[in-house]
Amino acid sequence: MTGGVAERSNAAVLKTVVPLRVPGVRIPPPPHLSPHNHAPFSMSRTYYNKLIRDGIPAIIEADNGTPTLSVLTDDAFLRSLKEKLLEEATEAAKAQDRHELLKELADVLEVVDTLAGAHDIPLENIRAFQAQKRAARGGFEKKLFLAYVDKVTKE
Repeated sequence: MTGGVAERSNAAVLKTVVPLRVPGVRIPPPPHLSPHNHAPFSMSRTYYNKLIRDGIPAIIEADNGTPTLSVLTDDAFLRSLKEKLLEEATEAAKAQDRHELLKELADVLEVVDTLAGAHDIPLENIRAFQAQKRAARGGFEKKLFLAYVDKVTKE
């Protein structure tokens, strides 16, 4: 692969992603690859292949990492947002304490806000549908757990 990395798509097919180069933004080489650093070094590569928040590349660079990025097409962005929603919801479900749950729920809301905005769905509309569903089916205040249903049918 010339100048790219392998990325797993939804169909588990590998494709090449060309690293993003933003005019006017210089990403310095990692310190361990600097010509002025002659100390022994090791290098690792961690594949994420997922949608990230806009500020994550700067955080990676501040930690001496060099991210390889691409800008998603609109369709790929929408697919990735839905994958991110599942990821964040799973992390919220696995939260071990109130503070961790708070952080994960904030991530879920960030994805919901972005996904709704990408589809031109005002959050007020989501709240209105939520209220309609609560009125028709109830909420979760009673903490009901459905084990199974027996149903008699006439022959």
